[in-house]
Amino acid sequence: MYKLGYKFPELKIPEMPQITPLSHYITGEASFAALKKAVEEIVSLAPEDHDVFIQAFNITVTEIRYVEPHTFILSGFNYDGHNTSVVCHYTQLLAHVVYLPKREEKRRIIGFIQ
Repeated sequence: MYKLGYKFPELKIPEMPQITPLSHYITGEASFAALKKAVEEIVSLAPEDHDVFIQAFNITVTEIRYVEPHTFILSGFNYDGHNTSVVCHYTQLLAHVVYLPKREEKRRIIGFIQ
């Protein structure tokens, strides 16, 4: 048998990092978390004499509820000041996070219910 006389170094293959599957990001839960983060960012920027809400579907949303696995229930008031709610699939939501002058003495920030 022929010998080369050279010893190849042992290859050490690093462990593969844990990869979060794409399905994790394409969910109602991920969208709900992104909304919370967006609201937190606006709260940190808004003046103390302003409320923070989400505007979507022509309503000012004061509370958003996540119903697993894909549904949001948005409650708030319309442009006429009437209470209203919308039920939607998470893929239908296009939301604006806004701060508005306070309507009441106490500052209001949109509530999240999971």
